[in-house]
Amino acid sequence: MEATTPEELAAYLHERSQWWENTIRAANPADHDTRVSEIANRLRSIATQITTDNFKLIQQTCEVLEELAETHLQAELKGDYSGCEWLTETDLTERWSGKVSIETLRSWRKNKRRGPTYHKFEYKVLYRLSDIEAYERAGRRVITK
Repeated sequence: MEATTPEELAAYLHERSQWWENTIRAANPADHDTRVSEIANRLRSIATQITTDNFKLIQQTCEVLEELAETHLQAELKGDYSGCEWLTETDLTERWSGKVSIETLRSWRKNKRRGPTYHKFEYKVLYRLSDIEAYERAGRRVITK
């Protein structure tokens, strides 16, 4: 966190609360409940109360919470996240017996030409198994360039 003033910290809290809310919603839209929005709104409310007097304490608290949230998200994405199984690019390439390379998957994402739905968490791209199965059931052919 690079905030050096109360205003920068408030802006950061607003931005991160929106990012976390969207990330959780994207990870499992069916289970996104109002609790997530309430938590994000509480964080935004705290952002409006930052003063010069409490800036350092809130900044340190935010750094710890950010680290905790990142660690939790990473741990959840290593396996099953709220009942969803995830595949990495490598997993998907192996599932399709190497017929589609990692470079092709990246090209599809970059050009938005075709390919299955993917989710991006910070720098990690994951494919939900249910999305891949739906993509395959739809009869979309898996071909390389």
